[in-house]
Amino acid sequence: PAQLSSAKEEMFSFVLAMPGVTVPQAINLAYRFRQLLNCFQVQQVLYKRGVA
Repeated sequence: PAQLSSAKEEMFSFVLAMPGVTVPQAINLAYRFRQLLNCFQVQQVLYKRGVA
């Protein structure tokens, strides 16, 4: 969990550093990106267990 939050903060900083990106946009993008990562991790876990 601690690793995830630091990754989230890094993603937020990365998005916010892009030219023209506002704080709300960065929060939104970081949140969406985290959701994608979570979905990918869940799929990997299911695949390893032979479910998917």
